[in-house]
Amino acid sequence: MKPLAFILFTLVGSMILTIPIQAYADAQLDSLLRIANQARDNIKIRLSQFETPPNEISKIYEQGSVETDELAKSVLNLDVPSAKQHFLSAMKLFKEASDLISSSTTDVESLSSTDVSRLKIAIIRIENDANRLKAVATKNNIEIDFVEFDNLIQIAKQSLGIGNVDDVNKTLGVAKQFIIGAYNSISEVAKQRTSDRAKDFATKQIENLDKLISQAVALELSQDIIDNLQIAKEKLQKISDPNQIVLETKGINTIKEKLSTPTINRLNAIIHQFELKIQELNKNLLDDDSKTKIKTANDMIVELKQFVLDNNLKEALQKISSINEILNSFKVKTEAIKDTTNSYEKTNLTNNITKSTDSKLERIKAKIQTLEEKLNNLSQTVTDNEIATKWIKRGFSLLEEAKLQLDKYPDKTSNTLNEIEKIILMIQKITS
Repeated sequence: MKPLAFILFTLVGSMILTIPIQAYADAQLDSLLRIANQARDNIKIRLSQFETPPNEISKIYEQGSVETDELAKSVLNLDVPSAKQHFLSAMKLFKEASDLISSSTTDVESLSSTDVSRLKIAIIRIENDANRLKAVATKNNIEIDFVEFDNLIQIAKQSLGIGNVDDVNKTLGVAKQFIIGAYNSISEVAKQRTSDRAKDFATKQIENLDKLISQAVALELSQDIIDNLQIAKEKLQKISDPNQIVLETKGINTIKEKLSTPTINRLNAIIHQFELKIQELNKNLLDDDSKTKIKTANDMIVELKQFVLDNNLKEALQKISSINEILNSFKVKTEAIKDTTNSYEKTNLTNNITKSTDSKLERIKAKIQTLEEKLNNLSQTVTDNEIATKWIKRGFSLLEEAKLQLDKYPDKTSNTLNEIEKIILMIQKITS
C-alpha cells in the first residue's frame, strides 16, 4: 500500500472509531470534503494500475464517489448533519476498496518482473500469430471464427492483471490449441484447392489432347505423332498428384512443340494438293458454274494460307473442310475422266504385265475387299467413340486412295493397305 494511502486510511479509521459525533460539529466542512476527495483520488489511481480493474472494487469505488459528490452538495448548503453522514459513508467505502485492492495486488507484486514480462510477451506473440492467420483466411476466403480465440486472450490478460499465473498459462494453452487447429484448417483447404485446381488443369489438358489427336488425324500426320499424343493422354488420365500432373504437362508441351513443324508441312502439302486439283479441273471443266466454284475454291485457298501463317489451326481445318466440299462436287465429272484414263492405262498394262503380276493384283484386290468389310463393321460398332470414328473416316479415305492407285502403282497400294491395317488394329485397341 502507498504511504499516503496508509496514513489517510489510518486517520479515517481513528475518526470513525474514536471521535465522538459532537466533535464533528466543530470541524470545518471543507476539511471533510478535502479528505474525501483525496481518498477518492487515491483509489482511482490505484485502480488505474490494473489492466482490467476487478468489477467488485470498481462498484465500491463508484459508490464512494457518489457519497463524495453528495458530501460536496451538503458542504455547499452548510448542512452539517448530512455532510457528516456522507463523509463517513464515503470513507467506509474507500477503505473497503483499499483493502480489496491491497488483497488483489499482493499476488501481482509477488510475481517477479521477469514472469510478468514473459507472460505479456507470450500473449503478444500468440495474438500476432492469430492476426497472421486471420489475414491469410480473409485473403483466401476461408471462414474461421476467431471469436473464441479473442475471448481467451481477454481472459488471459485479466488473469495476468490479478496475478493468477496458473489461469494465464492454462488459457494460453487453450489459445495455442485454437491457433494450431486454425492453421491445420487453412492448410487442408489450401491442399484441397491445389488438388482441385490440378485436376481441372489436367481435364483441360486432356481436352486439348483430344483436339490435337483429332487435328493430327484430320491432317494425316504420321502414326508416331498420333500414338505419342494418345499415350500422353492416357498417362494424364491416370495421374491425381498435382506435382506429377505438372511434370506430365511439361512433357505434353514438348510434344506440342515437335508437332508444330509436321503440322505446318502437312498443311502446306494439302494446299499444294488443292492447287494441283484446281489446275486439273481448269483443264477439263469449262462451264460457267464450274468456273464459279473454282474461283471460290481459289479464294478459300488464299484464306487458308493466311490461317497457316497465323498458326490458326482451328480455322485452317474448317477452311480445308469447306474447300473439300467444293472440290468433291466435281467428283462425278472427274471420276469419269479418271475412269477413261485408267481404262487406257489398264489396256497398256494388260499388254505388258506378266501372269505373276496379275496374281499380285488379285491378292491386292482381295485385301482391299477384306479391309473394306472390316471398316464397315467397325463403323457400325463405334458410333459413340469420336476418336475411333475419325480414324474410320481416315481408313476409308486411304482405301479409296488405294483403289485409285491399284492399277498404276500396285506397290504403293500395298503400302497404303498396310497403313489401313494399322489403323484398324488401333481402332480395335482403343475401343476394346
